[in-house]
This record gives sequence, C-alpha cells and structure tokens, in this order.
Amino acid sequence: MPKRPERLGKYTWRSFIIYEDGSSKKQPQYHVIPLDIRVENSLSDGDFVEIFCLEKLALLPRKIRVRLTSGGEFKLDQEPGPGISEIYFSLRSDFNVLIEGFSIFDTESQKIAKIRKSLGLRRKFLAQNRAECAFSGLMLPQALEVAHIYPWCLASDYERGDMNNLLLLSATVHRLFDAKMINVDLDGSILSGFDRQEHQIFGLRDRIDGMTPETLRYLERRNAIEIA
Repeated sequence: MPKRPERLGKYTWRSFIIYEDGSSKKQPQYHVIPLDIRVENSLSDGDFVEIFCLEKLALLPRKIRVRLTSGGEFKLDQEPGPGISEIYFSLRSDFNVLIEGFSIFDTESQKIAKIRKSLGLRRKFLAQNRAECAFSGLMLPQALEVAHIYPWCLASDYERGDMNNLLLLSATVHRLFDAKMINVDLDGSILSGFDRQEHQIFGLRDRIDGMTPETLRYLERRNAIEIA
C-alpha cells in the first residue's frame, strides 16, 4: 500500500509508493484522498469524483472517474508502471505541482538555475537581516530558507529577486507556507489550517510585525490566489 498521502494544496496531493527500487513488483491501485482535502471540498464516502493523476515520469496527467469508499479510498483505473515511486493527484485539471519551489515539469537546467538564484537570494537576505525564522523565531542558519510571499511560479524576474517579497523561514514552515497551510493576514496575524498541538507543530508566533508597505502588497496578492 502507498505511504500516507502528502497534501500539496487545497486540491492537490501526492502519494509515495513503497517500491522505489525499480523492481517489477505489482504496484498498488488503491489510494486515499487526504482527510483535510475531502473536508475542504465537501467529499464523502460514496461520492463519484473526477481526479487527475500524474505519474512522475509521465508528460501529462490523465483523468479518472472514481467512487470513494471508506475513508476516502479510491482505485486507479490501471496499475502504475513498475518502479514508479510517486504519483501526483488533483481535483482540478490545471494543476502544475510544485515541490519545494520546483514544478515537476521543470527541466534539469531550469531547476539548477532556480537553486542558484535561491542560494544567492538567501546570502543577500542573511547579509541584510537577522538569521531568524519569521514565524517561529528559530535562529539556526543552517535550517533557514528563503521563501517567496508571492509565489516564484507567478512572479516576474524582478519580483523573484525583490527583498520585499521574501521571508526567512525554517524548512518545515516553508513547506507549510507554500501549501498555504500557514499564512499571514494583512494585519500580521499568523494563521494555520491545522491543529498545531495535534500535529506537533510548536513555537509558531501569533503574528509577524514590521512588514513594509511593499511586503504587504505582495501579501495581499498572495492571499488573493487560490493555490491548487
């Protein structure tokens, strides 16, 4: 069976499959829609749902129509190919899955260019600001990353390099921020879409202060986006 699915956005998730060694063992056909995605999209056991699925090595997603069984489980229309370790799913057709700031459709050269630019932005940001996670206060530089408020995939070249569009976040908080499971209101309040204690996410501040007017404009644009 697949490992526990990982939520990537309001409509999008991925499943890790146990067999990652390229073997020809039969891959599982049964998968699960994460509970929070089912709740947010008003899905119940017994519903018929259109799902778009994309194996990691495929070029385009395919659409399947499934009936949800107990616990939001569904069956793929065909067995995944041998050695496939990840499958991406979405309730929408126009999804472009972003993992750690990268699209699964990016070429290798595009990924390398993004990594180089991100490292340069991190050095520049650290030179101008305190090495501290804006949401948790973590002050371990090795664990901190530069996060874009208005997403990289939508931003212009100028906006990608604008210091006002950046936050310094710990790696875990960065992933949650990208998935919009942690967000910031325009008054600076830090919002989370989950029970912090239940999921062992401790130390998040209640608010972030000192945002510039330019940063608030990026935040307003971000909050108007519905991330798939």
